[in-house]
Amino acid sequence: MDRLSKDNQKKLGNAIIFLAERCADLSKTKMLKLLYLIEERCALSYQMPFLGLSYKVWQAGPVADLVYDDICNEAPILKPYVHLFMKNNCIYIAPIKDFDEDEFSEIELKVMCEIAEEYGNRSAKELVKILHTPDSLWYQEAKANGLLESFRQGKRASSREIDFTKKMGPNDAAYYSELLSDLRASNHYGHV
Repeated sequence: MDRLSKDNQKKLGNAIIFLAERCADLSKTKMLKLLYLIEERCALSYQMPFLGLSYKVWQAGPVADLVYDDICNEAPILKPYVHLFMKNNCIYIAPIKDFDEDEFSEIELKVMCEIAEEYGNRSAKELVKILHTPDSLWYQEAKANGLLESFRQGKRASSREIDFTKKMGPNDAAYYSELLSDLRASNHYGHV
């Protein structure tokens, strides 16, 4: 299970505030998909991790299980940043404080703006469909590990992790992997 340093907890909280302020009807599923798209864009376009969370191959697409579990457990990490409420039997997210851009680099802010603009008005179902296309890392990982049929039969989750380096050249993959390793170590040791 992932951990987040106190600094990255602030970063996660503010990233979700950013999404909640800019994206229509931010449900739990939509938020999880948008966070993944930010992480994927940072990794593939800039060879840098955003939060460094692991994204598992679940039936509805990639999921950061740390964030999913936090929301399902009344959001102890996210409670200072967002309010969760039920609407149409789904969990939705609303900010309870203003977005603090100081948590992010210029590149991260650029990526967050791009993802919000490109995908913010899409529904959760549309985002799931986009992330299920055959060229997606989710689909490739699910197919390679025999998960597509399991998902069709009702399985919801797997422990398989998306590996962004599969879409990178060797030098980019090595650089990204080093940054990811450093960030995950910082998250582990900076966790209180």
